[in-house]
Amino acid sequence: MDKKNINMKKINFKHLTIGILASLFAITATAQNVYKLNEKTSKLSVTGTSSLHDWEMKSTGFSAETGLKLADGSISEIQYIKFSTPVSALESGKNIMDNKAHNALKEKKFPQIIFALKGDGALILAEKSTSLTGMLTIAGKIKEIKVPVDFSIISERQFKARGTVRLKMSDFGIEPPTAFFGTLKTDDEVEMKFDFEFNRSN
Repeated sequence: MDKKNINMKKINFKHLTIGILASLFAITATAQNVYKLNEKTSKLSVTGTSSLHDWEMKSTGFSAETGLKLADGSISEIQYIKFSTPVSALESGKNIMDNKAHNALKEKKFPQIIFALKGDGALILAEKSTSLTGMLTIAGKIKEIKVPVDFSIISERQFKARGTVRLKMSDFGIEPPTAFFGTLKTDDEVEMKFDFEFNRSN
């Protein structure tokens, strides 16, 4: 084989390699769009009932990030979701209730409430309303939960996610708080409501 043919084959192989790498990069770039929570426009609250009245606690600090594909007005695939909020950020506006709740959640030993989408593979979505399966960690206990979510697409760089999750404190080894010498007893079931706005960061 002459040098000319060898050089041509090297050039063709080089072009082929560059083409493959470029294609892989394009696929990866499409698959790795990262969206981060806009904390200023997002809301998170926990509500419940007691023997005396209903109650509500709002989170004053939380963060979330997700990697997904968003195009043509819909989310087609989710690679991952990461969410966390400090227990200390849950506030009702009443110091006694806050202290009782933080102690029940074992805030000193387990300062974070964490959620992550279950599985390593991408989740394929067909509808704007879906149920996500993930692992929720509260007070050091990890439990698989289903999270109903309604997506609202604003643009390819922005979307909203809303939903309500019903939980039982006893499932996480938490004893429902009491106060006023036991005259106020908190019910076991609570609702965690979220109204999140995500903005693309890349």
